[in-house]
Amino acid sequence: MTDLIPKINQTDESDLSSCSSSNYERYLTTRSPSCLLDKPDYMRIQAPAVCGNGFKEKGEQCDCGTVQECTNPCCNATTCTLSAGSQCAEGECCADCQIQPRSRECRPKQDDCDLAEYCDGKSATCPEDVFAVNGLPCNKGLGYCYNGQCPQRSTQCLKLYGNSRPLAFFLDFFCGKLFCSGGNPNPIYGQMVTIGGCKAAFIQDYTKDYGQVEEGTVCGEGKVCSQNQCMDVEAAYRNTNCSCQCTPGWLPPNCGAQDEAFNSLSTGKNRLWADLDLRLLLLRRSWSHFEPIPAGAKVAVSLAVILVVLGLIFGVVGFMCKKKKQAPSLPT
Repeated sequence: MTDLIPKINQTDESDLSSCSSSNYERYLTTRSPSCLLDKPDYMRIQAPAVCGNGFKEKGEQCDCGTVQECTNPCCNATTCTLSAGSQCAEGECCADCQIQPRSRECRPKQDDCDLAEYCDGKSATCPEDVFAVNGLPCNKGLGYCYNGQCPQRSTQCLKLYGNSRPLAFFLDFFCGKLFCSGGNPNPIYGQMVTIGGCKAAFIQDYTKDYGQVEEGTVCGEGKVCSQNQCMDVEAAYRNTNCSCQCTPGWLPPNCGAQDEAFNSLSTGKNRLWADLDLRLLLLRRSWSHFEPIPAGAKVAVSLAVILVVLGLIFGVVGFMCKKKKQAPSLPT
């Protein structure tokens, strides 16, 4: 027994067993826990910086690990500062220890609801990720962009139960409680109520209620969910503030002045303009789904208005005539 203790103590506690690794990987792929998949912002970390841990923290210019681990020529592993002549050590806009010009695309668009970002020529970090205008058709017309996402009930059921599908309801029922069928026996979040093959989740301990249909989800032809109501996409997004950016080569805030210092990439300039034209075309097509008032309805409304006006005129004239007949005659 004593011979086994040293051997057990010699195992590397930082490594997981093959069984634990498989379970952990399966958990990440099936459950998609946002708290484990996001990257923390080093500027928000309150703990003192530790040079050599391989994680850039507040007060450090870089951190490439210990002196033995560091392979980054732009960073001094001993002091966690940039090496001589280096402008940066990491980042989407950093190459060969130098900050890249603002013509460099640093983050390509990921989907229909995303926009490409470009280096600003001053920072090694790619600018803030911005998204396309709300109401733009996405996912082959199956949804409309909302705050950078393409919300659909099918993906929401998948997020909540795994391999499941939404159940069909109508109008405002599409914009309330999310009903799904199939998938995992229990929801990832909250508690579940089952009626036959229909499942609904009730969540109280989360800031976001995954049991409700998400804002911006398609609920009909040319309609989206807005405040639990099924509304026309044009009415829902008419006054919505959106993240906007100028076409590459133009300057904010009005995008009316050209940026002379901007050198477009030879492989990307035509694609950018074509992409912009396509967005505008899709947006016009999206809003063209709103059917105008039929001609017959316009005629009916006009006739109704005319009849009401004529009725008022005849009523006033009849009242005046009746009053005139009833007026007493003066004595002679």
